[in-house]
Amino acid sequence: GAGSGIGAGIARRFARGGYTVCLVRRGDEAKLKALANDLEGQGFPARAYMCDGTDEQAVLALVDGIEREVGPIEVAVCNLGANVGH
Repeated sequence: GAGSGIGAGIARRFARGGYTVCLVRRGDEAKLKALANDLEGQGFPARAYMCDGTDEQAVLALVDGIEREVGPIEVAVCNLGANVGH
C-alpha cells in the first residue's frame, strides 16, 4: 500500500517527478490521508483512496473512479502486500 514504507517512498518520488499521485491502501486510512496531506502541503497533487487490492471488482471500480476524477492513468505501481493463498 501507499501509506507507509516502500509504497510511500515510491509515491513521494513520483510526486517529485511531476505526477499526480493517487494513493491506494486497504487499511489504516489515517496513514494514507497523512501522506496525501503531506504531499499536498509540499505543493504536490495527491489523492487518497481506500481499496482492497485482492478484490477485482473493487479495483476495477477504483480505476474507473480515478480516471473520471483525475484523468487517464499513465503509470501504475503495484505495491500490494497480500497473502491470497493459492
